[in-house]
Formats: sequence, structure tokens, C-alpha cells
Amino acid sequence: MWDAMELLAQSRFDLVLSDVKMPRLDGVALAKHLLSAPPITPIFLMTGYDSTNMEAILALGVPCLNKPLSLDQLLSQIRKVLGQ
Repeated sequence: MWDAMELLAQSRFDLVLSDVKMPRLDGVALAKHLLSAPPITPIFLMTGYDSTNMEAILALGVPCLNKPLSLDQLLSQIRKVLGQ
């Protein structure tokens, strides 16, 4: 099975939607990687938990939404991140 880092190394994505809590790699580490490797891929994070990483997320300037998300919230955030 491909993991996120392998996919990102081999393909270009317009946007990455990621959960904060994931096995092996959390969303904050993924966001740091994306922001450090040109070309920068826009990202936003989602969480269903009270994130202990919220300060780190805010310091990166990465938007983070709490789950459950409405479709309107999701679409609005996608448009915002993509600059539309």
C-alpha cells in the first residue's frame, strides 16, 4: 500500500486534505513536509478531536477544521485554500 509520502514524491496534487491523527505520520508532520518541499502543495487539516497540536497547526498557517464537517464548510475551505 502506498503511503502519503510516497504518493507525494511521485505525483503532483492540487490540494491535500488530511486528518490530524493518522497512523505512522500525523497531519502536522505531513503539513511540515508539504510546506518545505517546492512546489508547495496547499493543505488543510481536519480533526475530530481536541487537538493538542493546534498551536503547531496555527504556527504553520495551515487551516484546520473540526469534524464533523458540513459539505458547505468543506467546499468553502477548499475554495479558500485554492484561492478561488
